[in-house]
Amino acid sequence: TFLISFDSLKHKRMTSAVSIGVIGPLAGGADMQKSIHRWLNNIAPLGWQNQIKNDVVVNYQVCAEELLVSLHHMFSVNTETNIRLGTLSDKAGVGFTAMLGYFDSPFRAVNNKIKKFQLYFYDQPMMSFIGYDATLQGGLFDKNSPYTIADDQISRVTFQNDFGVVIRIKKIYLEYSHAFLSKEFETGTTHSWGGIRIGCAF
Repeated sequence: TFLISFDSLKHKRMTSAVSIGVIGPLAGGADMQKSIHRWLNNIAPLGWQNQIKNDVVVNYQVCAEELLVSLHHMFSVNTETNIRLGTLSDKAGVGFTAMLGYFDSPFRAVNNKIKKFQLYFYDQPMMSFIGYDATLQGGLFDKNSPYTIADDQISRVTFQNDFGVVIRIKKIYLEYSHAFLSKEFETGTTHSWGGIRIGCAF
């Protein structure tokens, strides 16, 4: 569940969110990935026997954004600061988002009409400072995970960059995104992945 608060005069936005769930086999990640690989006639993913044991997720996150530059609904830059606390991960992050194209400002007044057509590119670099990550170090309650990363092996500072393109046509939303993430632990590797998002407003 989440709440978004706008200050359209000062061009600020505050988002708070509470996440509740599970990590481990109960989350269904193994079945989902294996099914997708099977549907795509791809090789079976290995290593799921080493995943983190079942544990509880209760996390709270706050994100503050402020508009720095805006040019006629064609270009904008805003800062972002966030902090996350809970059983899944504890971390803080700083970064910015740049948008180029034709779009509604994310800091617009709520009662303004939404443009029927929007097309824009975005880039979002973010530096994160890591305190705890249950996906690497194991859950807080079950300490019997078969494989975890030692505290002194965790990368306490990571860099992630997300970029992509968004098309909105009336109530239809289409997005392609690509992400890069630096090493999360000392002997790990960098990661890169992409995704497609489709939505419809009601």
